[in-house]
Formats: sequence, structure tokens, C-alpha cells
Amino acid sequence: MEDLASILKKASEALEFHQRMMTSQDQLSHINQLSLVIKQERKKQKITQDTLSRLSGVSLGTIIAIESGKTTPSLCNVQKVLQVLGKELWVK
Repeated sequence: MEDLASILKKASEALEFHQRMMTSQDQLSHINQLSLVIKQERKKQKITQDTLSRLSGVSLGTIIAIESGKTTPSLCNVQKVLQVLGKELWVK
């Protein structure tokens, strides 16, 4: 039979793991939202991925990866892309 200290330690570790997972999921959600906004705005302005790449100085592969949500883009690349699209990034 486990003692109370051991049970509490396991519960604490499980809670910490859950909190880390929730933070990761929240971050992924924000990245996915940003990816969607970039893609929608680019299409709304009738700009191709290739043109966005050339105007922003961000590689075509990175543009594709950002829009598909397959990468966590650097803040620098996000700013370059958003500048071309006439948008700003606000952080709360």
C-alpha cells in the first residue's frame, strides 16, 4: 500500500504534466489561428504564395509551411509576411 506522500507526489506530477500539455495545445491553437489568418488574407488580396515569398523575403517553403501549420514560424518571418499583407501582430 502506498503512503500518502507517494500518492500526493504522483498526483502533483500528473497535474504538472497536464498543465504542460494544455500550454502546448494552447500554443498550437494560436499558431493554427495565425496560419489561417495569413492564408486567408493572402487569398483575399489575390497574392500567390510565390509573390508573398518574394515580397517578404521569406522562402516559399517557409510560406507553405506557415500556411499549413506545419511549423512554428519565427516572429521575424511572421512580421515580414504580415507587413506585406498590411497587417500587424498584437500580443495580449
